[in-house]
Amino acid sequence: MKRTLLAGAVAATLGLGIVVPAQAAPTPDEQLSAGWLAGEVQESGLVSTVSGGFTFDDHGLSVDVLIALLELDAEPETRARMVAALEGSVLEYARGFDPADLYAGATGKLATALQLAGRSTDDVDGEDLIALAESTVSTEGDSAGRGQDSTSFGDFSNGVGQSWLVRALSVAGSDLADDTAAYLAKQQCADGSVLVILDDAGCTTGTGDVDGTAFALQAFLVARDNGVAGLDDEISAAVANLLALQAGDGSFANPTPNTNTTGLAANVLRKAGQPAAAARAAGWVFDKQVTNRRAAGSSLTSEIGAIAFDQAALDAGRRNGIRPELRDQWRRATAQAVLALPAADVVVQAPRLGATGSSVDVDVSRLAADEDFELVAGTQVVGGTADATGAGTAALTLPEVQGPVTVTVRGLDGGRTGTATITAHAPAEFDVTVTPDVARPGDEVEVGFGESTPADGEDLDLLVVPVEVVEDALVEVDEEPIGPRALSADQVDALDRDGLEAAAVETLDVQEGESFEVEAPTEEGEYVVFVLSQVSDERGGAAPLDVVAAESAAAPGAPAGSGTGAGADASVLPNGGSPVAPWSLWLALAATRPPRTSICALLAPWLGVRAGGLSRCGRAPLRA
Repeated sequence: MKRTLLAGAVAATLGLGIVVPAQAAPTPDEQLSAGWLAGEVQESGLVSTVSGGFTFDDHGLSVDVLIALLELDAEPETRARMVAALEGSVLEYARGFDPADLYAGATGKLATALQLAGRSTDDVDGEDLIALAESTVSTEGDSAGRGQDSTSFGDFSNGVGQSWLVRALSVAGSDLADDTAAYLAKQQCADGSVLVILDDAGCTTGTGDVDGTAFALQAFLVARDNGVAGLDDEISAAVANLLALQAGDGSFANPTPNTNTTGLAANVLRKAGQPAAAARAAGWVFDKQVTNRRAAGSSLTSEIGAIAFDQAALDAGRRNGIRPELRDQWRRATAQAVLALPAADVVVQAPRLGATGSSVDVDVSRLAADEDFELVAGTQVVGGTADATGAGTAALTLPEVQGPVTVTVRGLDGGRTGTATITAHAPAEFDVTVTPDVARPGDEVEVGFGESTPADGEDLDLLVVPVEVVEDALVEVDEEPIGPRALSADQVDALDRDGLEAAAVETLDVQEGESFEVEAPTEEGEYVVFVLSQVSDERGGAAPLDVVAAESAAAPGAPAGSGTGAGADASVLPNGGSPVAPWSLWLALAATRPPRTSICALLAPWLGVRAGGLSRCGRAPLRA
């Protein structure tokens, strides 16, 4: 590995030798976590830790919090206090309170934080941090390039500290940057992972862990950007290793899934040109963030923005709040998990299905406050503006052609994007079946579909409505059924859905499948089972269901106990058949109720067909 002259010259020209990519304003979600972290910083500019009953300033955690706020470009006043405090903490942090001691990793980490803050490292608390960092680097034998601690307690140097040292020396343009990067590269194993426990012989067997690999990959990227050549293979191998270790839900484990590890991995994968993987990781982290919605009714209402270590920690926090002995875990988790948030996609929420030619609302979130955005679907471009929470809505008109429609949303300030897919469907009549279509009160019946079915996974409303309600509703819209409860698609569409739902004796939310089970009403009578799409008012279907007692009077002309009449004994009601012809119950209803125009209007067309053209309601003898 060798530093290129051109990159070295650029570093010298910039003074600090670091180029910080333009950072969009933090989104409201990022600002929530940044604000929570800022609230954990004392007036002194440092973050404290409680351990063993003692409270003390934690300089390492303070640097983590500062770097997180710098990466988010958030909380400038808090950052200024932290920088001032850390610039006066070389003795306490890099030297561990003993002027004769020096910790390599702490020196590199402090120097990196100050570089990111745009501060000089030449005279920090009376020390030249880069010179101190260089003094820790071994120059002989197998350990050449290794940053080593020199303390009365021993050498605790490790792969994470080596990564910080590589970053600091690379940005500073140190002559030892190549050597430190080469030693770190030697810790990379055959699978692309990087050791945390350093081995002067390199990684000859075994494997590293996710955290060590993420820190090393970050160091390789910074070193390459600042002139250290020959790191492309190491970077590619580390990226491949992280991608292979990412779980299907986007998380990373060390050894169990947690937001610290996932945040580190998401941050470095984004910088390594892997936005999709980084976004999946960020999505997992977002689910552990304390938001107003997640905190509602819990003990976390005063901790908005904190990010839990894992789901168990979030659940415990909801029950008990953040207990003093656990606050350190929340601070450390949030400081590293928040690094994932800039990698997150814009969240696009749209109905999975929509009627062709209809207008659908597309909701977006995780934009910057008041950010303009574009919604693109084919040749259609719709603009919108997010509100103060980073959320917005835009209306999209679906094409007249059936099929999937990809919707892409792009923030015009930060450039973050998100996608969703809506499947456009034409109006349709569902071929609804009810088996059996005559049942005893409370029995289970199966609702399914014939040839015409809803779309796969389509959200549906299943309503069981008394026939009288349907009859009156049809009269109101000047519609007549083509037969007793044999409703056409147009008639189903014409009915008022709110009215049907209000009158339903059974209401279920279901998704399209082969069949659904529903209990028959407990009251005897005639019902219509509606299956209506939640996607479009023009998609639905209906089928009849008759509920009869076990010992009902036989219908005229039907022998008692035959299993085909209303008087059929319950023991012979078939599971899949119709022991009572639906029309017989309609005749019984007509014979026992005063004639009504609506009943005649419903029965006449059907009787006209069945009785050879006679259409006098209730008078014509039926013929086979």
